[in-house]
Amino acid sequence: MSIIVNLVPPTAGGGLQNAVSLVMGIAGHDALRRQSLIVCPNGGPVHHACRENGLNFATVRPGLIGRILFELGGGTRIARCHRAKTVFTLFGNAPLVSLGLYRISGFALSNILTPQIDFWQDLPKTRRTFKRLKDIIRLWLARRSHEIIVETDFLAQRARNGPFRDRIVHVVQMEPSAVVLKALANKPRSDRTGEMRLLALTSPHPNKRLSAMAPIMARLAAVRSQRGAPLPEFLISINETHPHAKAVAAEFEAAGAPPPRFLGKIAPSDVAALLLEVDGIVNIARLESFSNNWVEAWAAGLPLISTDADWARASCGETAIYVDPEQPDQAAERIDTVFSSPEKLAALALAGDRQLSDLGALGSKLDRYAQLLTAAAERN
Repeated sequence: MSIIVNLVPPTAGGGLQNAVSLVMGIAGHDALRRQSLIVCPNGGPVHHACRENGLNFATVRPGLIGRILFELGGGTRIARCHRAKTVFTLFGNAPLVSLGLYRISGFALSNILTPQIDFWQDLPKTRRTFKRLKDIIRLWLARRSHEIIVETDFLAQRARNGPFRDRIVHVVQMEPSAVVLKALANKPRSDRTGEMRLLALTSPHPNKRLSAMAPIMARLAAVRSQRGAPLPEFLISINETHPHAKAVAAEFEAAGAPPPRFLGKIAPSDVAALLLEVDGIVNIARLESFSNNWVEAWAAGLPLISTDADWARASCGETAIYVDPEQPDQAAERIDTVFSSPEKLAALALAGDRQLSDLGALGSKLDRYAQLLTAAAERN
């Protein structure tokens, strides 16, 4: 083996889904399959995907202790045992102790590359300070890599003009999760004509601004009720017992909106089935790097409701209904206008197809990774 594929850091959410998708991609990519040793937590989804696909892998103890051991020498030991000189980390940093390893790391912390947006402003002062200090450490760790991979040209420009001006910066664009696409194939969508079931496939993070949907949903409910249309529903993929869920539910009640429905954590294998049962995807985050929500909406032919911001428009183009969460009446009007027009909905679906085509054929991301990693391995 010549390349360590470090999938220890992603443990939940979109990062974990991307890690599983990468494993499936490596399984079907001859060059990467031959050269790669995947390192992942024992017993987790990545481990299971490696076993199911017959890949070369090594596991570390799950949880914080295992992560610390991996960072402080475990990763280097695995590399030496398998004669690897290059370590590729999908998201996060290469092992802290990486003596003799050439480090290539994916970087998706858009808040570090976009400091003019106060990413942590919704947190209490103490937590806000802690998060900012943590970002400083994360940047220091990322800068230990020889090469950096980001997901959009927008972020690449900021990286090259900012903290990574003295590093090699690559762009490898996202594509739909292989897990999601496989499950979507040949599956019929339920007939939901006239309905508005909106899904936030997300984590309980203040950046996602879930509470901002409360007045928007209240306005949509009022307008649709007047027309005799089914009331809108808002589905959220967090557990109803989570403190953030309770705070969001309280905001919806105060706004007079239909109560949100909390689905709990959604496994990557269940995402496609859920996409077939909803009518739109909501991502009104304050800031994103590149969101799985976007490509999942395009792949499923669903309208995407997105924050109206330069970083979102740079990636989504004409595929989204752009809203300002701080202008709920205007946001509700824009959403209702599109959902009331089959022509506008069809236009969004067509734009999503085009956007997927612009990202390239499925598997092109793996080809790009293989190109970068093979070149690095040959140099080292």
